[in-house]
Amino acid sequence: MEESKTTELWHYLRDRSQIVEEYDEYFVPKVSVVLLDNQVLRGAHLTRPTYYVMPPVDIFWLQNDNIVFAERVLSVLKPYLTKLEGFEGFDELNAISEYTCFDTDVMDIWESMYDSLTPDFKMSQIEGQGLGLDGFVDVTL
Repeated sequence: MEESKTTELWHYLRDRSQIVEEYDEYFVPKVSVVLLDNQVLRGAHLTRPTYYVMPPVDIFWLQNDNIVFAERVLSVLKPYLTKLEGFEGFDELNAISEYTCFDTDVMDIWESMYDSLTPDFKMSQIEGQGLGLDGFVDVTL
């Protein structure tokens, strides 16, 4: 995995409990690392529309056991993301926030996107392919 993605993941995992505490009305997904077709990818659950902290991931798994690449989701939701302040180590930590929801029709757009996403992969393709984060090390000497 690229060093920048590894570092971003590490910062998210380090700060996740603080994010949960500060944004207790939001869904703050856990992030896992999986091996998929010989690629190490960061993944998280994408819920149906809610206040949602956007994790630094490459893939999302949906409630119907489908997996989609994150760029497909971000191509729809990125215009509605707002920056969360106070977290270091991220290019930006963003969320679909209460401010976004009041000012836009993002919930309808998200619901429509969610229902129309076709899978890039199935959950069965990553079963047993999780990588333990304790063995996930990036060292430059």
